[in-house]
Amino acid sequence: MNFYDLAVKHISGQASEEESTWLFARMEEHPEEREAFDELRKTWEAYEGFEQESHAEEDWQKLESRLQTAPRQGFLGRWRQLSVAASVILVAGISIGIWWNEYRWLDAEATAANLELELPDHSKIILKKGSRIRYKRNFEEHRDLELDGEAYFTVVRDPAHPFRVESEGTRTTVLGTAFDIRQGINGTSTEIRVTEGKVSFEGDNGASLILEKGMAAVYDRKSRELKTLEFGTQNTVSWYMQRLHFDNTPIHIVMEDIAHYYGVRIEHRLPANYCPLTGEYGSTGKQELVQILREVLELEIVVKEDTWIVTKGTCRPRN
Repeated sequence: MNFYDLAVKHISGQASEEESTWLFARMEEHPEEREAFDELRKTWEAYEGFEQESHAEEDWQKLESRLQTAPRQGFLGRWRQLSVAASVILVAGISIGIWWNEYRWLDAEATAANLELELPDHSKIILKKGSRIRYKRNFEEHRDLELDGEAYFTVVRDPAHPFRVESEGTRTTVLGTAFDIRQGINGTSTEIRVTEGKVSFEGDNGASLILEKGMAAVYDRKSRELKTLEFGTQNTVSWYMQRLHFDNTPIHIVMEDIAHYYGVRIEHRLPANYCPLTGEYGSTGKQELVQILREVLELEIVVKEDTWIVTKGTCRPRN
């Protein structure tokens, strides 16, 4: 469901009970949407009778009809009142119509698989499965969007209109570049990795970093700490190409990259000198990969939904 579409349906009395319940539950989670809803409702109530689509001709017909039936006494004053009211209604209709077509938010969500999108400014986004973005309809003029989850961005350069991404207490500002943003599992941190160009990465504590190609940073919303971090392997940003590559890779990095790629949690206490891994696994399903790890790396793994628990490992690196 689209929040703004549903808000208008509710205010105009066209929403079902289920839709209204969803709407108010969502506003509890997103205070900024409650503010937008209240503003829209106030505008709607101030100009009661306005409809989403333009009905200027019908409004004028109603006005003429009301004038014809108005009492003769005080007719001039009545005319002035109704003229002003009609003008206000028409202006309100135009204003809300512009808002509806230009400024309302649009949503996109990757539900069943990664989702590739091209924005109105021709920038491209690949949303990781389970992630969501929202942006305004007039995106070419206001290149601001909100990200919940993880996405890889390839941004078209436009110095007159900076491209901004807000995600879990952070704002990333770019002109033209490519980068990956992801939120931590607990939802209190945001990481960014720049693969092309340069970006400004800012936390809601007011601190900011300028990051160039090959650099990475993380903002922890709990500690309000913004700092650089190791970029990691290419696997950390190549998930959107369905690529998971290992070349004699140490076991701890293997586990981190697999966990991120498949969106699972891996618990293990394997030593740093455990057998490394080599191979391409981007198109491998979860169950198939678990079996490969059991056979190739001699691991005993217990799978509990999205948590993989390594209970034992007997492989030793060959000399």
